[in-house]
This record gives sequence, structure tokens and C-alpha cells, in this order.
Amino acid sequence: MKTIAAPLLAHLQGERVTKAICWTVEKKTGGVIRGTEHDRSIEISSGALAGTYLAVHGNIAASDVRTTSDLQVDNLEVVGAAVESPDNGITVAEIEAGVLNGARVTVFVCNWREPDDGQVILRRGYMGEVTRNSDGALNTEIRGLGQVLSQNIGRILSDRCDVARFGDARCGFDVSTVTGSGVILSVTSRKEFVMQVTSPNPVWTFLPLGGEIAFSTGENAGFEKEVKSATFDGVDELAIVLFEEMPGEVLVGDGIDFIPGCDRTYTTCKLYENLVNFRGHGIFVPGSLAVMRGATDAGVDCEIVLPDGTSPP
Repeated sequence: MKTIAAPLLAHLQGERVTKAICWTVEKKTGGVIRGTEHDRSIEISSGALAGTYLAVHGNIAASDVRTTSDLQVDNLEVVGAAVESPDNGITVAEIEAGVLNGARVTVFVCNWREPDDGQVILRRGYMGEVTRNSDGALNTEIRGLGQVLSQNIGRILSDRCDVARFGDARCGFDVSTVTGSGVILSVTSRKEFVMQVTSPNPVWTFLPLGGEIAFSTGENAGFEKEVKSATFDGVDELAIVLFEEMPGEVLVGDGIDFIPGCDRTYTTCKLYENLVNFRGHGIFVPGSLAVMRGATDAGVDCEIVLPDGTSPP
């Protein structure tokens, strides 16, 4: 049950209602974006939702909220156009870099004539992936809190390591030891270019390269992208292909860091000399075929063989 402040409740029950939809978005990089569907900006001076909610013509519009009683995920589709200004706190480059993906969102209604009379929260949730079409229009989905309940929180035994990110606390590997720095040598497009590495790492020749890149200079300074493929020539050049384009122009001479990837297999973890932290515990558990073979004269036949043909230590 929602609790509505008495002044706002009286207004909503009246004959002439002047309500407006507002929202807040908490960027993953810090800071809050505030906006409203109303044609004038709204100022709330007190409370948890205090701030200026900017009205930008054509900036955003929302669909009806879908809600069910069976714990399916509530959602609200949002479409609009990105408007870059010093006031609205978001740029096209940030959107394309993914700073709004998964951002916390609060949608509420208030009386735009007397916004301090109270607010009614309609939805809390998270932004889905934000996309832009060829005309520059944005499209995303605000997912309700029920989205969290649909996520797997238990652990499944698999022959692949289940760490969330290569080099995180559970992985324990120091990625700086295999990170390469250099500059852009040649450019095919915003997602395909060649990097010249100042201190190449010989281990790259034996690894399933992928990973991430991070620009240190140029229009893309501070932005990171996932690498689709990286081909090392064995000397000092890396040919890199990204899954997505960089938000700014990639120019020859831009500074860039390359962090190799990990395919979460036992063999790759062994190459990184990080087996003590390997989380693919499924390789140590006999499968159903081993169980069905039954017992032998020497006992239960459940020999474990690792992907490289050896037995576990």
C-alpha cells in the first residue's frame, strides 16, 4: 500500500488535477540525472527527491507500466532523444559507453503546481541496455525490482571458472602483469584498429586473446570496451576488433591499454599460473557416465581426467 501525503491526496481527489511524471537516474559513474515529462522544469526543495527536474522538449516519453501479480518482471519502456547540455548530466558518448546500463531508476508523480506537497513513487528499478538508432533516438526498458528475483544466485558446478570478472577478488590474478600499453598505429573503423605495444608480453602468443581495452588519451579517454578478438604478431603489434564501436573518433597516436582476456578454462588458468584460484570445480566432480559405469574389482571407476590429459594434483 502506498502512503500519499495529505495535500497531494486532496489534490488528486479534486476536479482539476495538475500532475506530472518525474524520474531520477543514478549513473554508474556517479551523479544523478533528473527529468520530467512536463513542459516546464519542476523544483522540489525538500525530502529524498529534492532537486531540479529538467524539462527538455522531446527528450523522453514513457509507455504504460506493465504490472502483474505473479512475480513476473514489471517494466516500463522509455523512448526519446539524447540532448547534450551542461544541465542534464548526460552525453551521447556516456550513453554509448554504457554508463546508463543497469542504472538505478525512480519514477514518481507530483503536483507540478505545488511539487513540495508530496510525491508518489510509481516504480523503482533498473535500466536495461540503452540503444540508439540511426536517427539518434534512444530506447530502453526500466525493469522492476522483480528482475533481481529472476537472477540465479546459487553456484552451478561447471568445468569453466565462474568468476564474474578476470582479475577480480575471487580470481585473485594481478592483470597488471599481463597488461600492455601503447598507441594506435592504424585505424580501420571505430571498432577495428591496430595497436603498437611498447612492452609486449610473450604470454599473449599462447592465450585466447579477448579482454578489454581502455583509452588514456584522445576523444575516448576514460572509456573502456570489450574486445571481440585480438591478434598478436609476436613482435609489437596487436590487431584489435571490438564488439561495439568506441563513442569517439579513434585516431592514430591515441594512448591505449590492452588487458587480455580469459576463457575461464583450466588450461588457460594454468597458463596464467593461477590454478590455486580456479573456480571450475565441475572438472573435479565425476559425471553421470562415471556413476553409471558402476564399481570395478578395484572399486568405483571414477577416474578424473583434466582437459590437458593429466590428473588433478
